[in-house]
Amino acid sequence: MVEVGAAATLLVRGGPNNGVIIKLTDRPITLGRRQDNDVVIDETTVSRRHSLILDTPGGFVLRDLNTTNGTYVNQKRIGQNENLLNHGDHIKLGGSEVTLVFQIDAPGTVMVEAANTPPHGTYITEPPPSEEADSELNEAESALMTALATRKGVVVSRDELSDEIWPDGAENLDETMTLDTVAARLRAKLEMDPENKVSLVTVGGFGFVLL
Repeated sequence: MVEVGAAATLLVRGGPNNGVIIKLTDRPITLGRRQDNDVVIDETTVSRRHSLILDTPGGFVLRDLNTTNGTYVNQKRIGQNENLLNHGDHIKLGGSEVTLVFQIDAPGTVMVEAANTPPHGTYITEPPPSEEADSELNEAESALMTALATRKGVVVSRDELSDEIWPDGAENLDETMTLDTVAARLRAKLEMDPENKVSLVTVGGFGFVLL
């Protein structure tokens, strides 16, 4: 449990999960058609990975993941910019009839969990970056950055990233060359750069996205 200024939730209106309340936490929350999303809306106009909700210092923001049918807040398409959510906002994915109502409750203690969490969990424990790491990217970090930068805003699967970074296979590499280690080091180096305008986000057990 964590103490927070206010508890944020999504209320589902419509569809088979009508009335379900989903607690939002400080980890990314994925919305889409795939069954391993935190919020599943299984309709043809909804993309497999449709939108992402992030907890930021300024509040919770909603981001469309380059979808064809778009993400809407209060009937207005949000485009590719992050949209700050306010109490009572109505969220719709594509042409879905399901509405997600964003709510801010009174301050208090909330559980750090989300409804519909995949069995494998949505957080990945990543090894801390080496204290001796410098700002220069090594070959694997550079390859990961390129793979994500060319798909900025799009969630890329772990398998796809591994195939691009290590086309000859990563089975025989030492433990310092796992995808999680490379991602952790790249994230640390991005955070070290005061002029950096992007962030690397882990999306559940599925993959990563550059925002």
